Amino acid sequence: MKIIVVNVSKLIENSNCCTENDGYILYRVLDEALEKNKKVIISFKNIGVISSHFLSASIGQLYCKFSDNIIKTCLSIKEVSSKDKLLIKEVMKNSKIYFEEGKYV
Repeated sequence: MKIIVVNVSKLIENSNCCTENDGYILYRVLDEALEKNKKVIISFKNIGVISSHFLSASIGQLYCKFSDNIIKTCLSIKEVSSKDKLLIKEVMKNSKIYFEEGKYV
């Protein structure tokens, strides 16, 4: 399986991940990679702020199309603070519930 590295700050050309629009930019890259059965390392190097809106539009939206198993197997998060790592896990958990069970937490 081919591995790609996505440097988020370079992709969105910003050191803050706050908007849904920026999240959608990342989502399109992740969606294309997962469609092609690639593993993705998401690097948050040089990122100062990460919002739940950004994460829901990027990583969370993947649950609409891919299983939890595929997402957890193919995505790897690097260079992120422990606080933001917790936020990412929370968004992933809520997105999984929302898209798999049809209810929002």
